[in-house]
Amino acid sequence: EGARVFRDFSVHENLMLGAYTVRDSAVVRERFERVLALFPILASRARQQAGTLSGGERPMLAMGRALMAQPRLLLLGEASMGLGPTVRRDIYAVLGRLVDAGDFTVILVEQDASLALRLVGRVLLMQGGRIDREARPEEFLGSETLQQVYLGSAT
Repeated sequence: EGARVFRDFSVHENLMLGAYTVRDSAVVRERFERVLALFPILASRARQQAGTLSGGERPMLAMGRALMAQPRLLLLGEASMGLGPTVRRDIYAVLGRLVDAGDFTVILVEQDASLALRLVGRVLLMQGGRIDREARPEEFLGSETLQQVYLGSAT
């Protein structure tokens, strides 16, 4: 949430911090290339100070840094927060590819239900800080009642 990056470090340095526990330079290089393939704009910004990136590029960098650690679980909070529609679509397209690859589990906390429901395999709906209902995405999308209860209106 908030796409926290090390503002005074370069894009490259930020990404390398994600792999700080990896000792095999070939593995680090392979992960770095994978992140740049997922977020090509970061390749052209590698030497740029992270604090000067646009509001859409910073979340890509933060996600890329997390992916450098090759996590088994990726927890994303409000991945679309404050982003324009194009950048949101781009980030969710990458998330979709990652989820489809099945390399790890993604737990996504997201208020933009229309984006999240196209990505996830299971929906846990919360109310008052507790899980109130579990549903499949298609069940949620097909039910005006569920949409009304959890979103306040049909989408």
